[in-house]
Amino acid sequence: MKQWNGLLNKEWITMRGQFFAIIAASIFFIIVIPFSTNLFSLSVDSLGLSIIMGLMWMVVSMFIPAVLVLISLGKEMRRPDIWLHSEVSIFKLFSAKAVFAIIVSAVSLAIPVVVILVEARFLTFPLELGLKMGLQVGGLLFIFFYIFSLLFMSTGLFFGVIYQLIKPKIFAVPIVLILFILSSMLIQWITATKIYIKLTSFWAIDGPGETFLEFGRETPFLEIDTTTIYAGDLLVGALFSVLLFITAVIIFDKKVKI
Repeated sequence: MKQWNGLLNKEWITMRGQFFAIIAASIFFIIVIPFSTNLFSLSVDSLGLSIIMGLMWMVVSMFIPAVLVLISLGKEMRRPDIWLHSEVSIFKLFSAKAVFAIIVSAVSLAIPVVVILVEARFLTFPLELGLKMGLQVGGLLFIFFYIFSLLFMSTGLFFGVIYQLIKPKIFAVPIVLILFILSSMLIQWITATKIYIKLTSFWAIDGPGETFLEFGRETPFLEIDTTTIYAGDLLVGALFSVLLFITAVIIFDKKVKI
């Protein structure tokens, strides 16, 4: 436990600047920018704009864990002794980075979720959103974006490690990009196959309904259709993230020991 506390404290000291920058950016993007339109007497629905900006920030938040892990890894690549002479296993070293990034991602996603649910009750055409439906909406949004953020983090780490492996070569960046594109095409093909759809189409979670997700004719610039999310898809995504993370760590460990 002391090792974990020490590793997380090290990550906090190293990456706290990025943490505060992300929180400040989320508040500025979701609250300050939309409501500053009132200062310029613009005919814009500040609450509606804030909700749109909040949804956009949730998309941005999916990439935050990957960016944080890569920044942290890049800083420590300048000191190979951290990996060669540390008494802590390499899995713990990487897991500490992942845990820190996951916590920051959770905070970054929680801010727009809370803001959206609160503001939805004060729109010009307020949405009838009770406590139960509010928790359902917030939970679905959070889980959906959060699992994707974990997948992007593992993917970013994996290709970041591949880049570190071949970095001395002049064509490192194009090679990594080509591998990423080919991998994306392969995954897209696999997820479109009938067998994958059949295996993952279980435990359907219905969306919260048009009451919340469809803003209607009054706000035609934003209309989100109700959808069904399958727990199978989320579970496979989570498992794939874990396997990709483990693979990246193993590959990196072999690079360090060479």
